[in-house]
Amino acid sequence: MKHRKQATEAFFYTLIFLLTVAIAWGDELTGFEVRFFVFYYLPIGAAAWRGGKTAGLIVSIVALVGWGYSNFNIEHQSTFVRYWNAGIVLIAFLTVAFPMAWIGREVRQLRQLLPICAWCKNIRDDRGYWQQVEKYLQRRDKTQFTHAVCPDCAERFHKPVVLHAETNSDEIFSFRNAVTKADLPHRLFSVPDGQQAIDWLTGVNQFADRTQFPSPDVLLIDLKMPKKNGFELLEWVRAQKEFKDLPVLILSSSEEPDQIKKAYELGATSYFVKSANYSDVTEFLSTSSHVAH
Repeated sequence: MKHRKQATEAFFYTLIFLLTVAIAWGDELTGFEVRFFVFYYLPIGAAAWRGGKTAGLIVSIVALVGWGYSNFNIEHQSTFVRYWNAGIVLIAFLTVAFPMAWIGREVRQLRQLLPICAWCKNIRDDRGYWQQVEKYLQRRDKTQFTHAVCPDCAERFHKPVVLHAETNSDEIFSFRNAVTKADLPHRLFSVPDGQQAIDWLTGVNQFADRTQFPSPDVLLIDLKMPKKNGFELLEWVRAQKEFKDLPVLILSSSEEPDQIKKAYELGATSYFVKSANYSDVTEFLSTSSHVAH
């Protein structure tokens, strides 16, 4: 990219030099009676616009030499007049060069300023249309993007997903009610049996679309379920490496010590006895440290 830019610059200034020589040759052919020096403004202005004051000054001096080749040694002019005219021509050239250098710099700076919405961060293009940042850059620079969520945004905007494996629809409704009353941000999903919970976790069959069936941050399990009961589901979950840190809560109507002990031996994060308001569960969920992001 650097070599290509250097080659472009060299080609541009070569054209500027050749144009200046061509104008000087035309000035020589027309003679001093025909005023020709105004055409020198073209290469001077172009060089100053692109290269700034230094480029404008250099091309102005080259143009002055070209002008002087056919106008400096006029016989009837005194030495003072010759140098005076040369000075006036140089001032005229610089009067074009320096403003063009300033205008060129200002335009380049303005082109680097992107009108961006302070709220949604969309960018306004040259036609006045507002576009997303990635679409604007794709069209302008052919930049390709991948999307992710930074840790700060994940912390601010991520709503923990709770998958509730429960057969009884009344229990599901009661739990949803409790989460709503507790004003928790969690997104709640439910499946009626252990096998569907496994399918959801692995993202197979009808659960393949993760936008519709997202990976859970917390798994709630009832022990009495068809196809695979709560213990079988818990055992399967802890056998999977990707779910070893997934919080798994057992929600059961049983208070038998043997079942509680078995649940913890299989890797349950916590065991709760079902209640009317699920206050202990909602309290657990409200503690962010228990939720894996």
